[in-house]
Amino acid sequence: MALTIDVDTGGTFTDGFFTRDGEFRMVKVETTPHDLTMCFMSCIDEGARALGFGSSEQMLVRADAVKFSTTVATNTMIQRSGPKLGVIVTKGHERDLYADGNGDDGDTGGLPLASLIRENMIAGVSAGSDAAGITVEPDQDEVRAVVGRLLTSGARAIVVCLRGSFDDPAAERKIKEIIQCDYPRQYLGAVPVFLSSELCARDGDHLRLNSTAVNAYLHRELARYLYKAEEDLRQSKYRKPLLIVHSTGGAARVAKTTALHTYNSGPVAGFLGSLSVARLYGLQNVCSVDMGGTSTDVGVIARDRYGWEFTPRVGEIPVNVPMIQIAAIGGGGGSLASVDGEGGLRVGPESAGALPGPACYGLGGDEATVTDADLVLGFLNPDRFLGGRRKLDVEKATEAIGVKVAGPLGLGVEEAALLIKDKVDSMVAEALEAQISEKGLDPSGFTLFVYGGAGSTHCCGFGAGFARLMVFPYSPVFSAFGASTLDVMHAYERVRDVTLCDSDGSITPDLDDFNGPVKEMTDVAWRDLRGEGFPLDGATLELELEASLEDGTVKVLSPYLLLEGEDQAREVCEAVHREAALRSGGEEATGGRVLVRAFRLTARSPVEHVGFARLEPEGEDPVAALTGTRPVCWGGTPDETRVFDRGLLRCGNVVTGPAVIEQDDTTCVLPEGRKLTIDACGNGAIENA
Repeated sequence: MALTIDVDTGGTFTDGFFTRDGEFRMVKVETTPHDLTMCFMSCIDEGARALGFGSSEQMLVRADAVKFSTTVATNTMIQRSGPKLGVIVTKGHERDLYADGNGDDGDTGGLPLASLIRENMIAGVSAGSDAAGITVEPDQDEVRAVVGRLLTSGARAIVVCLRGSFDDPAAERKIKEIIQCDYPRQYLGAVPVFLSSELCARDGDHLRLNSTAVNAYLHRELARYLYKAEEDLRQSKYRKPLLIVHSTGGAARVAKTTALHTYNSGPVAGFLGSLSVARLYGLQNVCSVDMGGTSTDVGVIARDRYGWEFTPRVGEIPVNVPMIQIAAIGGGGGSLASVDGEGGLRVGPESAGALPGPACYGLGGDEATVTDADLVLGFLNPDRFLGGRRKLDVEKATEAIGVKVAGPLGLGVEEAALLIKDKVDSMVAEALEAQISEKGLDPSGFTLFVYGGAGSTHCCGFGAGFARLMVFPYSPVFSAFGASTLDVMHAYERVRDVTLCDSDGSITPDLDDFNGPVKEMTDVAWRDLRGEGFPLDGATLELELEASLEDGTVKVLSPYLLLEGEDQAREVCEAVHREAALRSGGEEATGGRVLVRAFRLTARSPVEHVGFARLEPEGEDPVAALTGTRPVCWGGTPDETRVFDRGLLRCGNVVTGPAVIEQDDTTCVLPEGRKLTIDACGNGAIENA
């Protein structure tokens, strides 16, 4: 019996997706910001009940895998709640932090790292690469003096980033050795040391410093929560490693998780869930929108591929740790609506969060939110929110919108609520258009996947430009569902310049320069996969190359890991040229120099995934799911509108708008001119009526 557990903590709610032998259950509990392990275990308790177990222990002892995506890293950056850091750089770079303005090392204006590290917490030592590129070894007495001063000033962790340490990490390692000799790990006074050469495989001292400092800043809180979550599971009889979702698109045990790789992992899980569903339907071009309580995340899959950000920003700080490309905007169900000084409506980026939440929660919040607007308009059932576990207060929502928006704008409350809805819808629509257009793509060929607790409520607004939209019964917990589609994965990178093919088309005779970095990575990959505690049956390795041609750079999957001769090397070069032609729309070149700049190896070990049974059509008439009517404001006077229960809709049923389709954790709002059809996978396809 396959049993998997996937939990995603968001800013407002914590979602669970539980599968057993092809069936699934969804759970949504409120996030506990003060201790995310509380909502994590609460979600697991609810999931055990939903699957019919007498206790979470009975479920966990049978579980094949537990995966967790968390907002700890995101929250730490937003709240700036990380520890005080001490930073050691090569002497002479204490002020510029290697941002020398040459265009290769990221932003020079304002040095955003200053928001994490005070100037007096940065110290220089005479070590690292000198002007001639020769590595200078650190002086022990100088290092001890510098570290002592930083610790006396309150440093709780030390970041070391020396000039040129990407090419030669020996000096950084020596500094770590000196520190750990003076402050051994077994002592209470031990201090964590983070080396840039251990985190980043790319050169560029400024971005390596940024990345290492951000990772150190996130590490303490994340380690505390994740090890506690793992211990809580162990106490509840779970015997396998807790797997943490990474923003690179896989999952790994806590001990092999780098803090920086967890940043934005929830949205990434949802996005990759979209990719899994797109492949199930054979769709090559999909836009995804995850509209939750705090924010909305937008992603694009084009030609069955997604994009990467190689210099993403983490809390406005550029880093050089690759992350899957997703755009976030500050508009969700909990986003605050207000009137600015010029009399314009403003929605987000501030959010009411889980506490106090929207005014309609009745927990002391008095700010108007998108959820309050949805309630006032009649989109939401005040008695069924979170399956009836929370009653929504229409009067408090009406009062908040009246005071914060309607009054200042001189509008009626329902007019103001419509304005809030239209505003957030237009924000998401603009983000979608920007994501598609910047890639030079035509939106008419895309299907829109919509999920998140607020996604189905607003999809026909922000998705008006799409002919086909998809909503899912597991939409409100889609990031947790997405986590269930992920395998154990480790990613590795080596940056080397290796000429594989010369300008005259001849293959380099010595393939050791190519095979060397690949062999290094494969050896580490198999070791790491064995350490995860899962069977290696079915484990796969995949090599991506970043290669430069005369007219640009492309990324391509290599048909081979290790090259065994000229013919295989030529096949790799041909694959590079084919990819370049595909990207440019031109003809495939048959020759020319191919310079491999970077090697990226992905190692995967499959875990159990849910499989969905195909459903048999039961007719178009949805009358069996009709539960009644209620007044809904579509733009003028509220109209009595049909209400359907999503759980009672069957394969083949067609609901035409205007209609409201309810389930415990989300509501789909279908305006006139649109229809929803339940397909053979149990999902809802929205098209023009």
